[in-house]
Amino acid sequence: ISDAMLAAYQQIIQSEFKTVKVSAEYEFREEYGVFINAIGIPSDKRANFSRFILDTLAPSLEELGFEFIGIIPYSMEEAETKYPGVWAEMQREGGSW
Repeated sequence: ISDAMLAAYQQIIQSEFKTVKVSAEYEFREEYGVFINAIGIPSDKRANFSRFILDTLAPSLEELGFEFIGIIPYSMEEAETKYPGVWAEMQREGGSW
């Protein structure tokens, strides 16, 4: 996954979900390929996030010439335990959750 692709994911997702950070997920690469982590989705907006992926993110990426790569969504609570570094960064940035 290129830096440009990650930046596109980040920009599009943060247009609607300000607290979400993205990163490449290589943990499952051998079995399933590479995924994009979407870290810090507010728990009360998870359903909206799923709809956003289908209605906005995928078409926007296609318009920019990027292939859509599967997303693994993590809530704020999951971010705190699975990605403490990212969670701490969100806290420093004053995330509103």
